[in-house]
Amino acid sequence: MIYKSILAKYKTLKKRNLLNQISKFKSQYAFIGVGSHSLDNLYPVLDYLNISLKYICSKRLKHAKILSKKYKTLPVNNILEVFEDKEVDGVFISYHPDFHYTIALEALEAGKHVFVEKPPCRNLNELEILINKAKSNNLVFSVGFQRKYSPCYKKLKRCLKDSLFYDYKYCIGLYPEGNAIIELFIHSLNILSYLFGKVTTFELKNPCSNTFLLISTHKSGVCGTITLSTSHSWHLAFETLSVNTKKGFYNLKYPDNLSFTATTLNIAGVPFEKIIQKPQETKILFQANSFIPVGKNNQIYTSGYYNELEDFCMNVENKNNKKINNDIIETYKWISEINEKIKVL
Repeated sequence: MIYKSILAKYKTLKKRNLLNQISKFKSQYAFIGVGSHSLDNLYPVLDYLNISLKYICSKRLKHAKILSKKYKTLPVNNILEVFEDKEVDGVFISYHPDFHYTIALEALEAGKHVFVEKPPCRNLNELEILINKAKSNNLVFSVGFQRKYSPCYKKLKRCLKDSLFYDYKYCIGLYPEGNAIIELFIHSLNILSYLFGKVTTFELKNPCSNTFLLISTHKSGVCGTITLSTSHSWHLAFETLSVNTKKGFYNLKYPDNLSFTATTLNIAGVPFEKIIQKPQETKILFQANSFIPVGKNNQIYTSGYYNELEDFCMNVENKNNKKINNDIIETYKWISEINEKIKVL
């Protein structure tokens, strides 16, 4: 049967693509950090991509030794040993946020391509130093804002030409161990800067110590209401975005779902749906499939970690020192303005 032959060829091609992944990347890397975030989200992707790690570096050598057995790497607790090794092309940095800037700067000065988890630094001045150092040394510098690589956000980005306004909510549990704005809400501010561009004006309300409400206007003319809160729950945490456009409205639930509902027609300002009762159709633009166990249905993929790390490694392989996206710079400018407003609340 013809269809069986076509199906067999498709499966063979798919398998070949997966096998080719094994020899796709040639460069050598080091990973600095053995935290729970890295173990849950970053190391598994590097394993899947078959990235060659020469070193795993941790403050506690015992932890580096345990993980090095799995990845067959050299365990070290001296970062300089990594930076002095000319065989190491790039480093992944996922350490304590207080040390990201210092480690990233030392890595760039040592001539290493850098992937650093958020936040890469504490303020705009430090960010500009890192960017300029990467540019002057012709190095790849990537920051761990994985939402930009998530399928639902990537699809939404292509649909926002006629955006009017949006409503965004990021609600999680208490975060007593750090600064929520620079360590958690930075993700939200970055994805909104990425989608809608520079923020020109905004109002800030702080109804309780763990919640911020913003009404923002972007340079593009799009307005938005934003809720950022750690007064909710970690078990029931959610991130949603609703965008109204001239053609209809998009509803996104990160990282699993994106849908679109077209605006109903009207006759002389009277909604057509009030004249003729017709069900409103909603199109599913992206929906994670938890039933079929393939890589692209895994939450590490739908969250954006896979594409994010693959993109960094591809740029290192191709020596592609691409421009730092403006959304990162705009994010830090926005954070700086938010902090100034907080001082006077």
